[in-house]
Amino acid sequence: MSNNIPPMGMLGKSDKTKDGYNTGAFYINRFLTAYQYPPLEQLTDEAVRDYHLKNMLEGIGHYISSTNFSKERGSGYVGPSAKLTYFKAAKEVLKSKFPNHELWSSPLDSWWTGPNGMLKQFEKAADRHKQQDDNLIEERKSEPLYREIPEEENGMIRSKLGLDIVVDAKSNRRVAS
Repeated sequence: MSNNIPPMGMLGKSDKTKDGYNTGAFYINRFLTAYQYPPLEQLTDEAVRDYHLKNMLEGIGHYISSTNFSKERGSGYVGPSAKLTYFKAAKEVLKSKFPNHELWSSPLDSWWTGPNGMLKQFEKAADRHKQQDDNLIEERKSEPLYREIPEEENGMIRSKLGLDIVVDAKSNRRVAS
């Protein structure tokens, strides 16, 4: 993703920061394409005026949290923590593209990081999607706690452990079974 031309304000930023920006722009464009909107580069201040930018960011969050994205390496899908990184990057891209929007002048803790903020809502949605989606395969290998033991081995193991031994209650001695 480093081949993209960095946006204004990226002079002096690390390659990792630029890659993060490009990742955010990539997922914004995927959202815009899925809903047949013009690409990010064509969005104007007029298109995101007033509450429209916040609504767009919420829509992007819903799209990222509820869509299965294949991993670049290996098999399976991107997990909630990676999706959270993409969502944060998308916010930073919009903030960079529309730096004078009124949304950025309101306190972030009221709508972004607060207890009921968009970030918490995103985390809940991404976790819920992972738990409820039948197409997601659990990434860790699950094995039973105890292996199946054949009946003849089970009897030998039980007797070695002192199980199935009958004890006389009065004498507290072992009774032949």
